Amino acid sequence: MNQPIIQLEHIYFYYGQQLILDDISLTVNPCDFVGLIGPNGSGKSTLLKIIVGLLQPARGRVRLFGSGQRNIGNLTRIGYVAQNAISFNQIFPATVEEIVLSGLTAALGYFRRPGKTERKLVQQTLQQVGIEHLSKCLIGELSGGQQQRAFIARALVAKPELLILDEPTVGIDAQAQENFYRLLSSLREQKGITLLMVSHDLSNISNHVTKLAYINKRLYFYGTPSEFWSDNTMGKLYGPVAQVPKGGAENV
Repeated sequence: MNQPIIQLEHIYFYYGQQLILDDISLTVNPCDFVGLIGPNGSGKSTLLKIIVGLLQPARGRVRLFGSGQRNIGNLTRIGYVAQNAISFNQIFPATVEEIVLSGLTAALGYFRRPGKTERKLVQQTLQQVGIEHLSKCLIGELSGGQQQRAFIARALVAKPELLILDEPTVGIDAQAQENFYRLLSSLREQKGITLLMVSHDLSNISNHVTKLAYINKRLYFYGTPSEFWSDNTMGKLYGPVAQVPKGGAENV
């Protein structure tokens, strides 16, 4: 039997004296596509940072790929696209190829320069996400949807088994979002990549994920989208006049 990709066991986290995450436990299995939802300030981005090792929980344990040890081998099996990945200086002097090459730093080490093998891998990854023709363009010259694909390629170039995305559809148009979800479905179905994604666009993400996790400091729901929409689960979570959450960045 395959080991779970992520196991969170009674995770607590504080900023100063403020409780941000309160006893979060959940399991993500191979090839799951989990949508992490909840209101602003609910701790979703914080939870992602704990999973990838950018923050340490006050209590609880994170197991990745069946191991509780945080080692470089496990971390290189994870691709992470942060919330502000495309919110950068638009005149930043780097090409798409250079941005994607930087995703190999952990595998190469800081002192080994990329060679023909690495550059070929970059081109293959750019082809995989459909922007190989933009490899020599400056990253700031791309549209929001194209920049998003470039940063997805950066996360994919080291061939991760788990891809974590924090609000990746903010700031891109509806067609780019639909193309993006098609890309994720292809990665999951053809490459066997497990996906964990934060989103405020509940109506859209629930059409694509295999599971939804609703967090508001605590984990209030974890199950399939059909289970979420049944038995008035959404009404219980969002109130009697439930509104689909609007997009927007989360600060924690």
